[in-house]
Amino acid sequence: MSDIEENILTTSNFSENVLPEIKKIIANIPKSASPLEKIRWIYIKLGQIFCYDYRIGLSEYQNITNHIDMENFVGRYETCIEIVEVLNYILNKIEGVNSRTVIRRNPELRGHFTHNHVANEVIVEQNGSTLKIMLDLVLDLYLIQSNCLTMHFGYEDDSSGTYDILPQSDNRTMDINLGFIDKDSTYTDEEIRIIEKEMKSHAFLMQDPMQIIENSILLINKISKKFVGYHEGKQYMNMLFHKLLSCYYKEFNLFFKQDDEVKMITIYKLELNGYEKWIVYSNNLGILEIDFAEIVEMLDNGWTTNSETLMQLIDIKKKQTK
Repeated sequence: MSDIEENILTTSNFSENVLPEIKKIIANIPKSASPLEKIRWIYIKLGQIFCYDYRIGLSEYQNITNHIDMENFVGRYETCIEIVEVLNYILNKIEGVNSRTVIRRNPELRGHFTHNHVANEVIVEQNGSTLKIMLDLVLDLYLIQSNCLTMHFGYEDDSSGTYDILPQSDNRTMDINLGFIDKDSTYTDEEIRIIEKEMKSHAFLMQDPMQIIENSILLINKISKKFVGYHEGKQYMNMLFHKLLSCYYKEFNLFFKQDDEVKMITIYKLELNGYEKWIVYSNNLGILEIDFAEIVEMLDNGWTTNSETLMQLIDIKKKQTK
């Protein structure tokens, strides 16, 4: 195993049982909260537990059916199907709340899922009125776990105007009432906006290409977070890259498969006006430098990639060194 693998790799425990944590959530639903606040509380608490089972993105695992047994076993790593099922199970215990599974066909989901994506349709009776909202916890996992404001809790509709929309100000008020933040707190979104202002400033962009890329990495690492699940960490990092980077970047996923164990890392190529840098993302350590030769060594020693572009780059590099 190379030095870079020793430094960044973590093992995902796909057999870990989080049912005790789920039962604790059920037992501690705030009794004095409104029905909508109870839904929000459960949503955030479950979002702190679950990780998306990224193995579903690999062809040999696409038929994975994880086992949900609310009496004995629920895994930490699940797909949208199982996470929605658990959320239905808990929400339907709340008086005045009815939750069911619905299929989502949303172009924003492209590239994340290789099966029909599902979410929760929730009807809430509160103060003599009825709300019908959509919850998509899988898409909010990385936001919840990085302390960002959720984007998929009653904040989306379908193309037919089926669902009510909750203002984000209402979600923030509920988060304050439920103790997730206090009235003077900010979400991580505000930290990101501060870094974005610096990285998009005239002074920052007037640096030479090497300085822009190197300093971008330093600033992004300042707001990197530790994640249990690799998929959530990668989603957070991709959000930061999309919002903050002023250079071209390309990502390449690498996998190491052995039985049901799948290790995954993401390599990024950053490029600006002829300056090129390769980095690797770790959900434990953030961004680390990696030499292109180390990438080649990993692929020569059991790691695989679905990226034809990366393999073409390797072929070009090898020909250049002959």
